[in-house]
Amino acid sequence: FWPYAGEVAYWISQVKKVPYYITCHGSEINYAMQNSKYNSKMIFLLENAKKVEFVSQKLLDTAISLGYTGSNAQVINNGYDANIFKPTGKKRNEHKVIGYVGNLLPVKGSDRLIKIIPQILRKIPDVEFIIIGDGELRTRLEKELSQFPVRFLGRLEPQLVSRYMNIMDVLLVPSRNEGFPCVVKEAQACGTVVVGSDVGGIKDAIGDGGITVPYTKNEDEFICEFSNSVIRVLNNEIAIDREQMLKDVKKYSWYELQKKTLEMYEEI
Repeated sequence: FWPYAGEVAYWISQVKKVPYYITCHGSEINYAMQNSKYNSKMIFLLENAKKVEFVSQKLLDTAISLGYTGSNAQVINNGYDANIFKPTGKKRNEHKVIGYVGNLLPVKGSDRLIKIIPQILRKIPDVEFIIIGDGELRTRLEKELSQFPVRFLGRLEPQLVSRYMNIMDVLLVPSRNEGFPCVVKEAQACGTVVVGSDVGGIKDAIGDGGITVPYTKNEDEFICEFSNSVIRVLNNEIAIDREQMLKDVKKYSWYELQKKTLEMYEEI
């Protein structure tokens, strides 16, 4: 029903004679607006809103490329809960730990782990993998990766996710589409480097706190490059300043970002 949330807001605004506001997280632009059935409706709803918030610059650029003027747009990134996601001071394991946190769905690229994990292990055998999350691909992943050192932990409370992120050396974000994934900033706030695919707002989210792997239509080439990027990080072939990363990520706390959203509401 995502194409209609803004439509409901529009009609209420007409009846109540008040402005309405839209926040675009990803799917409404990356899917609905790219569908000819919804494109004109989406443009109408965006243009008539008092303000439209986009969670990443990439998402705004995509909307503009699809016909939206961007005249009433503002970019306010997603953030993280700084009270939960922070360094614990816990010593990282002697062996390397690689993690994945998210829904186990094709759009999140979790099926790619089936090939990524063996490729990493061929170069660095002493690695443990932790997969946090659930979804339609879980059964397949558990079956395909049963012979490898992979722990499936299912869905966890944020406090537990933070504890595991604190022992991860690298977080994998192999998504096929994203807005501005909160999990990137959550991991970085725990001192964990991120390797992600260069789609949606992932590159903006990662910044200097990791690596983005260019998208390619050849799936095997992408997986090979993604795996090699993880290996290079683990081998310290790519320098990531974790201390600077921990400083930079603070401006993405929800507390800081909510100030911007409140300012926008007050302006409206």
